[in-house]
Amino acid sequence: MPLYSKPLIHQLTSLCRYYWQAKTLYNIHSPFLFELLKALDNKTHKEIFKDIELLRKQMLLNKTIIHNIQDHGAGSQKLSKVKTVSQIAKVSSSSKIKGELLYKLSHYFNPDSVLEFGTNLGIGTSYIHLGNPKAQITTVEGDPTLAEIANKNFNTLSNSNITVINDHFDNYLESASPTIRNFPFIFIDGNHTYEATVSYFEKLSNPTLENQVLIFDDIYWNKEMTRAWKDIQKKVTNGFCIDLYSIGIIVHSNKADNVTNCSFINKKWKPLSFGFWG
Repeated sequence: MPLYSKPLIHQLTSLCRYYWQAKTLYNIHSPFLFELLKALDNKTHKEIFKDIELLRKQMLLNKTIIHNIQDHGAGSQKLSKVKTVSQIAKVSSSSKIKGELLYKLSHYFNPDSVLEFGTNLGIGTSYIHLGNPKAQITTVEGDPTLAEIANKNFNTLSNSNITVINDHFDNYLESASPTIRNFPFIFIDGNHTYEATVSYFEKLSNPTLENQVLIFDDIYWNKEMTRAWKDIQKKVTNGFCIDLYSIGIIVHSNKADNVTNCSFINKKWKPLSFGFWG
């Protein structure tokens, strides 16, 4: 058995390449991009996340077994068919860092409605909700047990305006009305295959909707996801494609004359990056 799996090797080599190419605020020239990335770069008072992180700790201690979890995509290779809530919270839920990014993006763009594919235990959803509590959030989860747990977690956090739909992503897209392309803020976190990821972009992307935000999770999770992310960038006609390594962000903008691609890193992780080396 190899010491390192192929996905891990891909993630490590991709991380090195990303770090070398990534820019900090010191070398961002677009005013729109500068203001957005400045908001992502700023420190946030961790106290506001305490309830969500307390819930995460409870999930990490939850040994309830979920049998035959319905994973409709290329799910985590670290989990077997029999999983505990604790395992799912550890491996599949949005991390603190990713949660904070989702919070900042939700707070910055202030969307009136949100669509999420992949509710899981509802941790990432809760960060999005915290960023903009007035937004109407529709979150789709394929596994009925996870959908039920997420609903309970939302009630525990007193999260309102969240509708959990237990359905396969493709089934939901087929039954949804054409207005589904009008969601201004979309987070795709599930079915980590090339075909599915590109298909979701094509069915949900609306270039005529100013500042529509599409966030793709785990763009370097495997070679398929990385290829999907690169091909999605080629499909954007006007706007911004932002690579944060853990997530990829597409922002449609008719005010942009072309497409700006940017790999961005927080200045604390690349402290010597400035000016020419930005």
